[in-house]
Amino acid sequence: MKTVNLNDFNKDFLFFCYSGKLKRFIVKKGIQYISKGFNFKTKKDYWVFIRSNNFIFALEEWNNNAKEGIKAIN
Repeated sequence: MKTVNLNDFNKDFLFFCYSGKLKRFIVKKGIQYISKGFNFKTKKDYWVFIRSNNFIFALEEWNNNAKEGIKAIN
């Protein structure tokens, strides 16, 4: 995977994902994260996505599924 400097991006175009289930859902939609990090305070991983049109559609689908009570993928 290519190294990405997050300081090169406008933060409004980035989405920091702290949910493993949401990350798997988005990746399953064919969208790759640009960076992965580790929060030493919470001891959990996080992933960074670019807010592309495809990403926004996937996130809307995720939110609609949650409203309808459709379980996320494991």
